[in-house]
Amino acid sequence: WQEQMPRLIEAYLALKRNGPVDSTDERDMWHIEVIGLEGITTHPFVHSDNDSRTNEMLVRHGYIGASPEKVLLAFPIALLEVYRQIHRVCPRYSLGTLSRTLTNLAHLGIRHRLAEQLSTVYDAYLEIMWRVDVSVQCAMGREASWYMQNVCAPFLYKTRNETPLKFSWLGCMDRNNSLKLVDSTFRTGTIRLDSHSTVSSRWLSPEQVDIFKDEVAEAQKVSSKINDDPDSYDDLQPNGDVAWLNVNKLSGAEADELAKCLDTCVEWWKAAGPEARKKMFALFAISGIFLTVCRHGHVVVMCDMIRSSEL
Repeated sequence: WQEQMPRLIEAYLALKRNGPVDSTDERDMWHIEVIGLEGITTHPFVHSDNDSRTNEMLVRHGYIGASPEKVLLAFPIALLEVYRQIHRVCPRYSLGTLSRTLTNLAHLGIRHRLAEQLSTVYDAYLEIMWRVDVSVQCAMGREASWYMQNVCAPFLYKTRNETPLKFSWLGCMDRNNSLKLVDSTFRTGTIRLDSHSTVSSRWLSPEQVDIFKDEVAEAQKVSSKINDDPDSYDDLQPNGDVAWLNVNKLSGAEADELAKCLDTCVEWWKAAGPEARKKMFALFAISGIFLTVCRHGHVVVMCDMIRSSEL
């Protein structure tokens, strides 16, 4: 696939610019089985002298073959575009589910290799779309640094004479613990290596994250020094715009009510519980994903939680 990818991109751009190739010419016509939302059909294709690979010819017609060489089955690019949008709003709708949908529409039995073939085609389609998008972004002068400066227009886009806000950017950081990787030292067996790597500028590599690996320890040292120095509390004056709760001025009933609320938070929310309850088992090399989003829901950066003891 990688060898013919530049030619496939040219064919895809030609498809979008000129539309599918006319397949009514019977001089060099040949047929391939096609599976789509309309069912399973045998579609005619016309080979051009400019096409060096079978898939290049198929892309000019609006299809992608199920294999890079010796193509016997093809899928419409329109089907892949529809699935991409469905998967964006419903990630649980997998390629295996799509394969069963196609066989049901065609009133066929189960095709065990269809999901694998769809996966191969979809990977090639995403590679084409990514490379086209990279070319467009480069032509517009939009690199990774541009994205970070324009990820959220309401916060980051500034106009002339705009009144500065007190908080120019609002965001939050949180983690997900549903994607775990067991450390090989705790579990015997053969490691299934995954050579896939993301191409998104939003994903931070372990090397980029490790730059800040000592910040927590350093912050704890500074916090310890502040607690030992009574004079340091002079700088921690309450902000006049923030409502502060003085627990020393609460009545007995108010204090009891506050204690009940705190107990409820500790019971229902892990973040409000003791630190001892927030530890992750050591057998997980990766315990989840940590990401940052802005107030409007745009993902800014994300990374794997590698050997993190926090839950």
